[in-house]
Amino acid sequence: MKHATIQQLYLGARAGNTNDEKEFFRLLHERFLAFAEFKTGNSPAAPDIVQTALMTVADKYRSADIMDDIAPWAHRILLNHIMHYYRAHGRKTDREIHMSETCADQQVSSPDPLLKLKLRECLKKLHAANARHARILNLRYQGYSTEEITDKLAMSRNAFYISLSRARTMLQECLDKGDIPHE
Repeated sequence: MKHATIQQLYLGARAGNTNDEKEFFRLLHERFLAFAEFKTGNSPAAPDIVQTALMTVADKYRSADIMDDIAPWAHRILLNHIMHYYRAHGRKTDREIHMSETCADQQVSSPDPLLKLKLRECLKKLHAANARHARILNLRYQGYSTEEITDKLAMSRNAFYISLSRARTMLQECLDKGDIPHE
């Protein structure tokens, strides 16, 4: 039996299907927790951050004007709660600096707006050059585990790590030189 995507579950939940709503929040909780633990270094606060983010999603998902996919919208909410956690605890970590500089759609202002624009353009160029590499970077950034990504894209772990490395290299080269090298 094929499992419903998070987008399908979201649409069902928004239409009033309680089973879809339960499954939607279960999947979001799984993904959010893995991502929050990664971003906070397995902080004991990660489950609380996730719970707060899920409450925000629950309050807003029915009335929000979401044009495309629910996952990036929900992911931004989680990122904002993680950033709030760091600010509230007076810690400015390398991880916080990295998150604010690399998230193209993040609501927190970047120290360098030109870098944000450059990153957005480079991600578009990466997608045009190799959509699979761009998708791997996106899924990894959203907190999906290696196993989830390899299952979703039907690829081996070895192929995943090779593609991830190439994608990061291509993105770095674009940020440095302004263009994506073609494979």
